[in-house]
Amino acid sequence: SVIAQSNDPAHYADKSIFPNGPMAIDYTKPSMWAVREKVANAFVQSKWEGEGWSGDLGLRYMHVKSESSGTSRILLSAVQSPNDTTYIQNWGPMQTNTVGNSYNAWLPSANLKFDVTSDMLLRFGASKTLTRPTLNQMGVSNWYGGRTGYVTSGGGNPYLKPMRSNNFDVSYEWYLSKTNYVSAALFMKKVSDFLETSLQDTKVAQYPNEIVHDTRIRNGQTGTIKGAELAGQYAFDNIHPLLQGWGVTANYTYVDAEANRDTSEGPVSCGYPGLSRQSYNASLFFENSKFQARASYNWRNHFSIDCGGGSTLPRNRAAYGQTDASLRYNLTPTLSLYLDAINLTNAKVHEYANNDSQFLTLENDGRRLNLGLRMQF
Repeated sequence: SVIAQSNDPAHYADKSIFPNGPMAIDYTKPSMWAVREKVANAFVQSKWEGEGWSGDLGLRYMHVKSESSGTSRILLSAVQSPNDTTYIQNWGPMQTNTVGNSYNAWLPSANLKFDVTSDMLLRFGASKTLTRPTLNQMGVSNWYGGRTGYVTSGGGNPYLKPMRSNNFDVSYEWYLSKTNYVSAALFMKKVSDFLETSLQDTKVAQYPNEIVHDTRIRNGQTGTIKGAELAGQYAFDNIHPLLQGWGVTANYTYVDAEANRDTSEGPVSCGYPGLSRQSYNASLFFENSKFQARASYNWRNHFSIDCGGGSTLPRNRAAYGQTDASLRYNLTPTLSLYLDAINLTNAKVHEYANNDSQFLTLENDGRRLNLGLRMQF
């Protein structure tokens, strides 16, 4: 026989003895969400050329229709716990929620190339582009947490619009030989509906006496991104026979970004997520018909991951530099042996809030080696 008041955990799942025991089986299905997206495109393009110049003009029409659906338990109410500052949440049965969204876009583009001399040219470009939100940002899921006086929520956002940009570029290219060149470029982008994590204070029926601090991806600020890029490549083939196959390549980019935010969305000085003011990379390479080798160093300034806002702190990533190398040996014209070495200097990713002293995370991915065979068909 089973003692009615037994504290044996083996009996906790027997609902005839302990209907709501801590080990009782929960037959609730797991929460699920899905996003379906249909993208239709139509475009026209024309090309022109004359003595010392060429150009093209195009127009693309895009129609996007999305449907975000999810199955989860719905929060019916939240009651303050009599013992502490938490809330006791009352969840209802599983329900399915579906949200539709759609938008159109006309995307023109134009490019002009002028031959300054036989080995120098100028390029001009203008275009409108958009960047759609990722599917995992568009879910209908919601979560609730926090405590009395500071309730939090978050989840997906099925109403996201694409980030739009008007782009203007001009570049100068000087080809010293078939393999050697130097180039300089200026660019400017007028951006709107930037996608970033932001916090908004809102009212939720389940927490009638609280302001809920909701954090999720939203369409954010407008602003201007402008900058310059220098690039070049030089092979040492003509300097000395011993240097045959050796060469270097490098580029440097400077970005100046101005963001226009509502003060409730965070500090204006936060900038655009993912953009470093300065970045550069340089590579030393060797290549012939049988063997290729490359060593590269990539570096970028600190940059914003998200600006937070309200009562949340920004999240920034410190300046980061990484050294990689690769080797490849062609066994046959279609089969090659390769070795890739990633992060040889064992660089670590450091993230912080407003400044370096407000430590958030330190990520160590370590050095990684990939060895394999590659076949071309």
